[in-house]
Amino acid sequence: MRCTGWLDVCKWQAFEADCGQDSVIIIDRALFGRMRLGSCLAESFGHVGCVADVQPLLERHCAGRHQCRLELPNVELDRSPHGCPPDLLSYLELEYHCQLGEFTSRLGT
Repeated sequence: MRCTGWLDVCKWQAFEADCGQDSVIIIDRALFGRMRLGSCLAESFGHVGCVADVQPLLERHCAGRHQCRLELPNVELDRSPHGCPPDLLSYLELEYHCQLGEFTSRLGT
């Protein structure tokens, strides 16, 4: 299974992925901020295009797992250096796919 195109996750929503027991989640891209007007952002208020690459954060939470859930708001995402004014709504855009494989813990390596 592949998420086609960007998946928008607005504030007060959650990103949920379930690849089943024979596949794991691979995060292809992830951005947080105010990227463009669309489903999560109706007005720019002069601040569109402030963005942070949060792929490493999403990989820590989800990559290599069979299932993942990440709710917004999220303190780690809110702390990302996206450059958006803190009182304006930011959202998550990501792309992921499921790849055949087993979950392996990175702890202890």
